[in-house]
Amino acid sequence: MKSKRIVLTVALLALSLSAISCTDQILVIKFPAECIGPKDHEIKAALIVEQDGSKGTQASTLINGKGEAQFIIGARSQKDRLFHSGHAPAAQHPKTIYTGDPVTITLQASGCSIKDKKFTGVLDQHLSGGGKYTFSVSDFK
Repeated sequence: MKSKRIVLTVALLALSLSAISCTDQILVIKFPAECIGPKDHEIKAALIVEQDGSKGTQASTLINGKGEAQFIIGARSQKDRLFHSGHAPAAQHPKTIYTGDPVTITLQASGCSIKDKKFTGVLDQHLSGGGKYTFSVSDFK
């Protein structure tokens, strides 16, 4: 009985920590076959998100076997999210990207033809739920 209570407490604690983590995700799908490396040599992709000419954030990850790269934006230790919904107020908060205002996202992948491809637009149009934004490689020009 006591071990069951401990397991339940640990599970509840883990769930609480995951709920308060301040990370946003950008998922880029449909990388071409040349960008999908074997498991022992996966290709690294990088993402730079800018708004109003200032670099908001950078992230990198590996392209998986399904041709997807899931970028985690922000740290679990942050108290606030980097992405905020809506438009920027007159006095913008530093280190904040407003999802209702235009951003420029640069996508790079070492070892394949994706070099400095850019998306310019509004993040809200790509919201797929739960702080996750989904893009196709074809969204980047």
